[in-house]
Amino acid sequence: MFHAVIFDMDGVLIDSEPLYLQDIVRFLKHDGIQVEPASLYHLVGNSMHAITNAVYAYYKSRMDYESFLIHYEQNAYTPISYASILNPGVKKTLAVLKERKIKIALASSSDLADINAVLTQCELHPYFDSVLSGEMLQKTKPHPEIYIRTAQNLHTDCAECLVLEDSPYGIEAAKKAGMYVLAKKDTRFGFQQNQADAIITDVEEVLNYLD
Repeated sequence: MFHAVIFDMDGVLIDSEPLYLQDIVRFLKHDGIQVEPASLYHLVGNSMHAITNAVYAYYKSRMDYESFLIHYEQNAYTPISYASILNPGVKKTLAVLKERKIKIALASSSDLADINAVLTQCELHPYFDSVLSGEMLQKTKPHPEIYIRTAQNLHTDCAECLVLEDSPYGIEAAKKAGMYVLAKKDTRFGFQQNQADAIITDVEEVLNYLD
């Protein structure tokens, strides 16, 4: 029986990944760098640090890393109305879990400021017993640290945790932590999700695995 459900954020709670990818392509194009979106699919679900370093590879011959960081942070991403991209069934699922007294956590590679913005705009803060950002840890997904630490925060064994992920990085991290993993199906980025224990289409399907 599962005593806790742990959610990834991007691609699971919110459909943000296409927007982030679109912003990176636009940012590069503005600087005269043409890339096919498909060439960046491997970045989806990765940590912000890894994504930033991957984008910098296109700029190494143009500027130093510090100058790039300023340019990137000021120009890469456009503001998002997170409430408008909240995935269907998220609030209902969280409410049912809360009713059943199942512990709820968020484990995301995104920066803590972005996580808090999502939780605030979507009015999700009250549902979560634990929130962890990859920037709070030494190692990020696919390393299992974020999931092991989350289980510790919840005072729950890893084997009693059900995880909802989408990217191969997150799926691998949760499996390495010894957790049962559901993958939210996504065919847009060439994700290999076969490492998950099961694949679901909608967030609400999580509830079927608690009975």
